Amino acid sequence: MALTIKVDKFYNDTDDNTKKLVGLKVVDDSGRIFIIDKKITIADGKSDESYVKDAYDASLVEINEWQEQFSVQGKIFDPSDSSLSD
Repeated sequence: MALTIKVDKFYNDTDDNTKKLVGLKVVDDSGRIFIIDKKITIADGKSDESYVKDAYDASLVEINEWQEQFSVQGKIFDPSDSSLSD
């Protein structure tokens, strides 16, 4: 399943001036949306792309868990042999 990742937030954290808040909006092929925010440590000379990549990497577990919940939804359960099918 392909995902589209859009930067939803990108600013210095007002509560902690050593962090940048990066928000990601994840949309799957079915149009389902998952929004996640990560605080990334600010570093001199670091590019915007690097902050976003760090936020994405830090979000992968949550993104994968979100995707996994849909793996069984919509399948047909056959109680005679306890199987799932499309």
